[in-house]
Amino acid sequence: MRVRRPRNMTRWVTRVFGVGLVGLAAVSWATLSPWCSEPEEERAQIEERWAQLQERVAPRLPAGEPQTLIEAVESLNESSVKVATLETDSTLDEPAQRALEQLVAWHRQGGGVGAGACLDRRLKGFTLLGLGKIALKTAEGPEDPRFQASLEVARYLRDRSGTIGSLVGTALFRLALERVEAEGWELARVLLDERPRTEEMLPTITKGLICWESTLDPSSEYMANPEWLARDDLERLIAAVAFDPERERLYLRAELGRRLADGFASRTPAQRSQALTTPPREDDAPSLLVRESADLSVDFKLLRTDVLRYDEQLLRVMERSLPDAQRDRR
Repeated sequence: MRVRRPRNMTRWVTRVFGVGLVGLAAVSWATLSPWCSEPEEERAQIEERWAQLQERVAPRLPAGEPQTLIEAVESLNESSVKVATLETDSTLDEPAQRALEQLVAWHRQGGGVGAGACLDRRLKGFTLLGLGKIALKTAEGPEDPRFQASLEVARYLRDRSGTIGSLVGTALFRLALERVEAEGWELARVLLDERPRTEEMLPTITKGLICWESTLDPSSEYMANPEWLARDDLERLIAAVAFDPERERLYLRAELGRRLADGFASRTPAQRSQALTTPPREDDAPSLLVRESADLSVDFKLLRTDVLRYDEQLLRVMERSLPDAQRDRR
């Protein structure tokens, strides 16, 4: 592989000698040089592909104003209600009741989580899951604003976040289906029209990576503590003397951006999964961030399983809602 001469060679050598020569004595320049060189691909090409990915997964829901939803999350954090054991007739404490009122107010204001492409950092997926569960458990039907607001939260989670947010959003949709089935309610159109689909899986993974990469400024945990990313002696040496945050982010965009682009170019789920698969760590790119990143193919399989599970549940609910004569003909 062609290796470019590092732009910061003088600075790198100075740092190495400042730390000491002991580590270098056992490692040849041929081993070290890939770790202080930029990707072989041109920077402009890397950035262009990354911009195309960002455009491809741009939010489709309106930006809106997130403040009331943030206040609902803050209120729920004050509550002592145990969401996991909450029943439909459970009594809510004052903070939980306030959180529901704020959630409904947010929904009536038109929803929204802000203008950014990613979910506001104050809106944690699992807290929103708890808020949505309380709303669904206390709702009295599909027309109840609590029911509708919870599904609005779910849609924004799937629109503005990665794998975890999407799984949380689908979990709320599944819980809504469970209530519809248990109560014999009419199936809300949103549960059919806005159901999770297989074509959303790769965009979801892409959004998650783009949002994570956007947090990697020099003061972020991984950038300020590169030793957390190291797994062997060579990687620990790189973390100590040659970790360049700008280079690492460029490598992340280069390698994972290429895998995602290859995934979009693939035609079958199996081909997409293969395109997203991470090679063995020792064969992966000379970048601590790239090597420590999650295997995107695992996320792809998780999301695919989640979509199929929802479809099965939706089909069961739809079949049970048919008149007996129609069901017998099927």
